[in-house]
Amino acid sequence: MDSINFIANYNQYLDELSDVIREEHKHVLQVLRNKDPHDIVTPERWFSSEIEARGLVWVMFLNQLKKTKTISAK
Repeated sequence: MDSINFIANYNQYLDELSDVIREEHKHVLQVLRNKDPHDIVTPERWFSSEIEARGLVWVMFLNQLKKTKTISAK
């Protein structure tokens, strides 16, 4: 899967996340929705599978959630 497919599917991956996360974490998705997927991957980026592409979005979600919790804990 190339970066163009990732960019095209980025919002779908976020929608899938929205279906399985708790309501109190959905604000993190809004942060990710505001990111331009063109800024996330380079044109040369290649994913071995769609699962790997979804994994990148999950990792971004978890990192943003961790960052948000760290900020709110201060």
